[in-house]
Order: sequence, then C-alpha cells, then structure tokens
Amino acid sequence: MPLKVTTWNLEHSHRLLSANPSTNVLDRRGRVRATIESIDPDILCIQEGPKGEQAIDDFCTQVLDRRWVPILLRQDGDALGDRDKEYQTKGNQWIWFLVRLALAPDCWLQSPDTWQAFTGMGTWPVHFWGEEKAMAEELLGLPGNYELTALLKIGVPGEKGLAPDKNPWAPRRPEFSWLHKNRFGNRD
Repeated sequence: MPLKVTTWNLEHSHRLLSANPSTNVLDRRGRVRATIESIDPDILCIQEGPKGEQAIDDFCTQVLDRRWVPILLRQDGDALGDRDKEYQTKGNQWIWFLVRLALAPDCWLQSPDTWQAFTGMGTWPVHFWGEEKAMAEELLGLPGNYELTALLKIGVPGEKGLAPDKNPWAPRRPEFSWLHKNRFGNRD
C-alpha cells in the first residue's frame, strides 16, 4: 500500500488553540487546514507542534476537524497527558505524527526508550545548521559557487551508539556516510 508522508514545521502551532479564537486565529486555522488538505498526506509529521497529548488532540479537533489524528504513547485506561513525560521532550515545541483517521487503528508509536536501547544514546543529538552545513558541504565537495540549501539526515550518527562489542552492526559507518551528492544548490 503506497503512503504519502509529509513533514511541516508549523511555527507557533500552539497559538491556533483557543476556545474563543480571534478572526486572525480562525483565518490561520483555515489556511493550515487547507494546505494540509491540498497535500493530502497519509502521515503528517509536525515540528513545533503543541506541548503534550491534550494539546495535539485539541489541535487535531480545532484545526483539522479530526481528519488526521495523533499517534500517541497512550494506552487503554490512560487519560490524555498521562504519558507526556515518556515523550522525553522539553520545551513548548514538540514533534507529532498525525495519520489519517482511517489509518489510526493500525498505527502505533515506538517509545523513546526503545530507540535509546538500540542506539545507546540518551537524547537526540542536536546540531546547529551552520555546523552541519559546513561539514556536509565539505564532504560533498561543493564548488565555491554552490551553497547547500537543504540537508536531510536519516539514521544514527556514526560515531555514537553502542560499544563495538555490543553492536551487531559493527563496524560503525563514518558520520554522514548516508549523504550522497546531488545537483541541488544555489549558484552565486
């Protein structure tokens, strides 16, 4: 079954949540909903999503009319928010996976504890764009008149993870080994 997967950094999404929304909030809700409906994803990953299970559930109700719903760590008998700490997310901007309502019964979210057990890492690595960009441009060997405009890193950082004697995939690959050259970039 083919799936359409989309990601969107939905800046300040928490501002869309209100029992008494202003005209501006209603307008933005409509534009966000119309954009998502036009993309029509099966799975939507939202960055800068609202904080906590209750807030993302409210977002799906108030903004998306429940056409897409969040996949939560919540289990039978849990109230919304009972497992918020298990997401191990700090701050007010969370990452959420929303799926078409019809797909929800067949979806589940892996606990961060499982990811940590496999990688040996306690937290997600954070890299600032300037550092990542310079390393990637050097690795790709971009000519001086080209500038990297987007970088998608998929996988676990090469130099981290389980000790070699406990790693069934040893030896580890070098950092950025999954990057490949392409023709994207901006000319001066």
